[in-house]
Amino acid sequence: MSLLTLNRNGICAYPVRLPDHQQQQRTNSVPESSDNPKYIHATCKVCGTRVTPKAKNAGRRLKCPDCESPIQLPTMEQFLAMRREQALREPRQPEPVEPYVLQEKFERADALEHTEATVSVFRELARIKREEAPSPPASTFFSNVFEFPWKTSDALIRWGLLAAGFSLAGIILALNLWMRDEYGFAGMVGSGFFVLAQIAFAVWSMAYASSCLMSILHDTSAGLDRVEGWPDGGVFDWMSDLLAVGYLFLVSGFVSLIPAKALEPLIGFQSPLVLVVQAFVFPIALVGGLDAESIWLPWSGTVVRSLKTIPRDWLIFYGLTLVVAGVGNGFLLACLIKSYWLFGVMLGPVLASQCFIFARLIGRLAWRIGETAVPDDDDDDD
Repeated sequence: MSLLTLNRNGICAYPVRLPDHQQQQRTNSVPESSDNPKYIHATCKVCGTRVTPKAKNAGRRLKCPDCESPIQLPTMEQFLAMRREQALREPRQPEPVEPYVLQEKFERADALEHTEATVSVFRELARIKREEAPSPPASTFFSNVFEFPWKTSDALIRWGLLAAGFSLAGIILALNLWMRDEYGFAGMVGSGFFVLAQIAFAVWSMAYASSCLMSILHDTSAGLDRVEGWPDGGVFDWMSDLLAVGYLFLVSGFVSLIPAKALEPLIGFQSPLVLVVQAFVFPIALVGGLDAESIWLPWSGTVVRSLKTIPRDWLIFYGLTLVVAGVGNGFLLACLIKSYWLFGVMLGPVLASQCFIFARLIGRLAWRIGETAVPDDDDDDD
């Protein structure tokens, strides 16, 4: 390691080589950057406000707290690359070392060391500049969609946790049904002692499922093939996502009542029609809330226009969602007819798989909407 010093005339003199023990201290004092930051940062392009959300929000869009303009947060890979490039640009002041010892000769070993360090820096800069946005999937609704819950270790761990939660709730439900059939009214009374445990497991599982759904939806709609913002914390941190998904489900159900009520005289029934219309409206409300960054008014002109601009993608999405729901629910019905216990055990893996695959499908649909949206869409919404 070499340092440049100034002679009495202020001219750069010979390089200085620190003693070995001081070089070791200097090396150990260089802070190492973490690859798992807790927070990321971005700047509003309109007003210049700097925001520092949690790292789990990487790749998502937030509203500027000052001008309410949308801010696109970088993905975790982009943020780490940007931070490495910034660290290379910042000058690092040498630590004061006394006494400064001037050498009369320039050691060739120091020159080679400096050259190798310079080359490695340029190689690192070149590698950062070569980093590009994730390549689009080969097939929007089939590439890494149906095998997504089990393809990576991160997804498999979350899928296993969610499946375990739903299975525990299902096993308690099977126990209640078995006690009712075996002991009648006394069994129903006895099963009441397990109701609180069943509710606790069900609420935990639904909250975690909602948080996983929103994380997969956000990262997939940003064009990422690998989910980076998996939910962390506890059930109280996931409750906000559960409330958001529940609110959008209720809003879509309320909107579905209007056409169902209008078609009731022609069809003769209303309740099944409401569920059919709600299955059509809920994805629109979910993606609309994501684009509008507001669950209270999940309206997006871009999403509504996409029904006309990319109808084929919407039809494929609805068709595949219907297949996933039909196959999973049919399998659970067969298990319920066969045995209560089989139904309780298989409830978790089936619901967890449906949640992950549905989130992946609607995330790919949101990505397609963003890729095909016209630049003036946001202006038209205003």
